[in-house]
Amino acid sequence: MPFGAQATRAAVLSAPLSDRRVIAFATHWAVESLSAQQLVARTFAHQAANRGASRAESLRHAQLYLVDGRAGGAYAHPFFWAPYALYGDPVQ
Repeated sequence: MPFGAQATRAAVLSAPLSDRRVIAFATHWAVESLSAQQLVARTFAHQAANRGASRAESLRHAQLYLVDGRAGGAYAHPFFWAPYALYGDPVQ
């Protein structure tokens, strides 16, 4: 069995997430703290303000906020917004 980050991803993906309607908000690589704070806060704020929005749509909205440079010009680079993924039911 692989160790490190690959083992963690394998464990998350093999968990029965869809049975419990649980979602995991994960990254594909280590992220910078301030951009992560912006992205996560914007994702959940969008979800709270737009009850009809899916989780995937809320994540996309937050990513576009960074891409457009509204969180700071440096955060427009894909390093800051691209590593995020949802596992489980992104529609909820």
